[in-house]
Amino acid sequence: TYTAVLRGANQTQGIGVVEIYDLDLGTDSELANLAARAFVSTGDDVLIGGLTLSRVTPRRVLLRAIGPSLAGSLANALQNPTMELFNGNGDRLGTNDNWKDAPNASEIAATGIAPMNDAESTILIPLGAGQYTAVVSGVDNGTGNGVVEVYRLD
Repeated sequence: TYTAVLRGANQTQGIGVVEIYDLDLGTDSELANLAARAFVSTGDDVLIGGLTLSRVTPRRVLLRAIGPSLAGSLANALQNPTMELFNGNGDRLGTNDNWKDAPNASEIAATGIAPMNDAESTILIPLGAGQYTAVVSGVDNGTGNGVVEVYRLD
């Protein structure tokens, strides 16, 4: 388990990007989970998580937008996150607000990693090779600290 922390020099603020690449193509190792925490604002200042998959065979991927569950350990948690998933062409592949309202909520629950709070968002979808973007924002322009997570299930 590793953690990368991105901070502005001399307490400056702005938009930043942390990237991770698996450059050893000679092994079958794969990343199993990625997560990023940030302050979710409105407009262009929402939380965005990018993912590139190189395997042609589709993999089941679970994406979560977490906010209310952070309230006990982090100030100003995003109270009601919503999430959209886009492919590299900008086509929306899925959207969710309140994970139990997802059409495959029982499948999400069966993974054992469904969000702890019903207001959090989850998309469970098979994804093949390509580039994907998860966009987390607050319902009704809500703001606060949130987390976007990606889990490879198989």
